[in-house]
Amino acid sequence: MSAVYSITFVSWFCAVMAVMLLVLYVILAIRKWKSNRTRGRIRRWTARMEKLDSPIEQYLRDGTRSRQIVPRRSWQLAALENYLFHRVNVSGTPAEIESISRMAAELYSEAYRKSLRNRKWNVRMNALVLIGLFRMKGIEENVRSVVAAGKTGDLEKWTALRVLALLRYPDIVNMLLIEDAQHETDSISEHMYRSVLMVMPVQLLEELIGRSEEARIRLRLNLIDVLRIRNIRTERVLAWLERLLADPSEECRIRAMKALANFGYMTEQAEIAFLEASKEWATYSWPLRLMTARLMAEVRSSDFVPILQQMMGDSAYLVRIEAGRALMNYANGDAMLRQIASFHPDRYAREAAEEMLEREEAGQSDAG
Repeated sequence: MSAVYSITFVSWFCAVMAVMLLVLYVILAIRKWKSNRTRGRIRRWTARMEKLDSPIEQYLRDGTRSRQIVPRRSWQLAALENYLFHRVNVSGTPAEIESISRMAAELYSEAYRKSLRNRKWNVRMNALVLIGLFRMKGIEENVRSVVAAGKTGDLEKWTALRVLALLRYPDIVNMLLIEDAQHETDSISEHMYRSVLMVMPVQLLEELIGRSEEARIRLRLNLIDVLRIRNIRTERVLAWLERLLADPSEECRIRAMKALANFGYMTEQAEIAFLEASKEWATYSWPLRLMTARLMAEVRSSDFVPILQQMMGDSAYLVRIEAGRALMNYANGDAMLRQIASFHPDRYAREAAEEMLEREEAGQSDAG
C-alpha cells in the first residue's frame, strides 16, 4: 500500500510541476511577445519621426507643436524619450536642446521626480542623467534633495551636483564647497570634481574663484586645470592664477604656471614678481623648474633670457630641453643656442643646445 501511495504522490507531484512549467513557459512567451511588439512599435515610430518632414523634426526646427508627437501610451513615452536622448547626444544644437528641454519638462518632470525617490540606485541615476541631458528646469529642488540625503553615495551625490551645475543652479558653489569640506579623505576622485567644474558656467566658476580659500587643495587644483582645459581667459581668472604663483603649495604653483602658459600673458606687475622669484630657480624641485621655463617660453619677456640660459645647464634633462625650447621662442633664439653650444662652460648645457638646434634643422627639413 505504501508503495502505491508513493507512486501516486510522485505522479501527482510530477504532473503539478509539469503544469507549473507549462504555465511559466506561457507567461514568458506572452511577455516576450509583448516585448517584441513594443519594440516593433517603437522602431516603427522612430523611423517615422526620423524623416525630415516628421512632426518632431518640425518642432525642433521651428517650435511648431503637433498632436502626433504627444504620447498617449507608455511605449510612446519611452519611444520619445529614447529619440530625444539620441538627438541630444548626436546632433543637438543649442536651439534644439532648448526645445527638447521644454518638451521634456512638460512630459517627464513628474516621472523623474518619482524616479529620484525610487529605492533602486540605477533608477535614480538614470533619472539624474536624463535630467541633466535634457537641461530640465523646474526640477532643481528635487535634484538638490538627492545631494542632501544622508544615505546618498558619493557617485550619485556628485552626479546630482553635476546636474545642478548644468542647470545653472544659483547655490551650486556653496553646495560644492560644503561637499568638498565634508570629505577629509581623498574619496572624491578628480573625475568627480571635473565632471562638475567642466559644465559650470563661467560666472559660477568666477564665484568659486572668489571663495577658493574655503576649498580644499584638491578642489583648487582641479579648478586650475579646468580653467586651463576650457581655455577661460577672463580678467578674474588671470588675477587669480597670478596670485597662485605665490601660493604655499608647490603643486598649486606648478599648475598655475601651466595655466598661465596656456594664457600666454601676464600683467606687468605679476611678470616682475615672477622674474624676481625665478632668480631662486636653482632651489626649486625639477617639475617647478620645468614649468618655470615653460611659462617663460610663452610670456617671452627679454628679462627672462638670462635665467633660461642658466637653466640650460640644469641637472635634469627635461628642464634643459624645456629651457632650450623656450629660448627658441625668442628673437635670435638660434643664435643664443649656438653661442651656448660653443661656449657654455657646462657640458650638459652645450649638449642640450646642440640637440635643440638639430631638432630645429630636422623640423625645417621635414617642412621643406
